[in-house]
Amino acid sequence: MEKLPKIIQKSPYIVDEKAGKKAFFTCGLSSKNPYCDGSHKVTGFHLK
Repeated sequence: MEKLPKIIQKSPYIVDEKAGKKAFFTCGLSSKNPYCDGSHKVTGFHLK
């Protein structure tokens, strides 16, 4: 059975930020929510 992602927050993140390239997390493990910090790399989680 495939493991489902952990749901961190069910409401929108409101972020005041500068323009630039950013990666949003989808695995639910990032400590820099809503951005990816690479935590998924040890889990085998990936998008299809």
